[in-house]
Amino acid sequence: MRTPLSIALTVALLALPATAQRAAGNDVVVVEGERFIVKAWVPFGPDTAVLSPASAVTLGEVAAALLQNPDIDELVIEGHTDSQGNPEVNRALSLARARAVVAALVARGVSADRLEAKGYGDTLPVATNDTAAGREKNRRVEFTILSRAGRATAVAQPLAKIAAVYKDVDAKAPDEPKWQDGNVGQPLFRAWRVNTKVKSSADVAFKDTSRVHLRETTLIVIFGANAYDKKEQRRATLESGALVSRIDELLGGAPLVVDSAAATIELGRGRAVAASSGKVSRISNHRGDAVVVRGKTGKKAAAAEPKVDVVAGMGTRVEQGKAPEAPRPLPPSPVLSSTPTTTWDTTTSVVSMKWAAIEGQQAIVEIRSADDAVVFQATVPSTVGALEARGLPPGAYALDVSAVDDAGLESIPSSSTFAVAATGAASTAGVVDAAGTDGAVGANDAGEADEANAVDEDAGFCETPLCPILVGAGIVVTVIAGVVTMVVLGERAR
Repeated sequence: MRTPLSIALTVALLALPATAQRAAGNDVVVVEGERFIVKAWVPFGPDTAVLSPASAVTLGEVAAALLQNPDIDELVIEGHTDSQGNPEVNRALSLARARAVVAALVARGVSADRLEAKGYGDTLPVATNDTAAGREKNRRVEFTILSRAGRATAVAQPLAKIAAVYKDVDAKAPDEPKWQDGNVGQPLFRAWRVNTKVKSSADVAFKDTSRVHLRETTLIVIFGANAYDKKEQRRATLESGALVSRIDELLGGAPLVVDSAAATIELGRGRAVAASSGKVSRISNHRGDAVVVRGKTGKKAAAAEPKVDVVAGMGTRVEQGKAPEAPRPLPPSPVLSSTPTTTWDTTTSVVSMKWAAIEGQQAIVEIRSADDAVVFQATVPSTVGALEARGLPPGAYALDVSAVDDAGLESIPSSSTFAVAATGAASTAGVVDAAGTDGAVGANDAGEADEANAVDEDAGFCETPLCPILVGAGIVVTVIAGVVTMVVLGERAR
């Protein structure tokens, strides 16, 4: 059973002329710049959406403030809960409470055509759910203006969009129970979720130049500014999985903030990988600005949380409730043995990749198209040091191969570029090593394929009904992604 709940009312007024911002003439409702703050609590009983008589005065003042600003065309009343209980029950309860507030305002003379109720449940916390004080802050109602004086406000605009899709990707609005297919160009508003399935990925581009790549089985929540923020934010919540930030420029200099269960991660210019599994987060900084990592230990002020600065070439782990570990060097990068080569098997392109596998470390292999979208990805065990990707269409591509150590930190990728020509002629390009310089790389002699090199289901390759099969000198795995297939060439780590 929940403890009695109190909900704070806050109305965000965005980009309004000073002359148009009028308060209700009391200390309960105060306009402060772009925010419309209600300094009161509206109590609810346990697990109920019935307003108590104690809320009458506060709701009367809120209604008066709205009536004094008739140019507010569309207003969304957002219900929020803490994280205790079933998420779907929380969503339904938050919606019921928002509707109760709408009904109360309509009864006080506010037109129902100007109001809409939405329930976000526990998807958008403004404080930690690990303490009673934090949970109390999260049990709230916010008012968000979508349109004023015939013009849409900034909060009504999408915060991001899906920029690339590989295979099976879903997206969902916070107040919708069902997922929809995530397609390129899909606008993402506050509290929208994006979920990549097994052997799938997606790129999300924020309103500025921030861009993140979601690897397989990754779930993020787009988290923009709310009524408690004084400025718009570039923010996302990483529920699970891994994302790769590729940020070349930050408009305004503000970082992209990524929240996970264990940490708050501030990503600046450069390339970094943030991963979350259960109650542990891992951050690998490949290049660019230092990544600021704060642990979530339950302190009242976020700025007081223990933090570390992770510079390029370093990484850290964070367990929920603990301070981040001291940064450590990233693992060594796999060495590409040769430039990827392209041949043709009748009408099918065959791209051959080869690197010196590192004993005990998995490798992450990604191929990106000219527009920076991932078109091929695989995680392979340390016994494999060669792949063939079949079915890539003609075009220019980039190859990245990274190693992952036993702590889950990811090396700086070794990179190369290549092209698939429209003809049957082989095409190659210069190899770029992990340090980013052109030049030759060491050779790796191929080992003999045997059953010891076979990839088992635990390595993540088996996808029912297709599993690895030894065929001659290699292991053939079909990837469910159009016509692209993959051949894992048996090769033991040296």
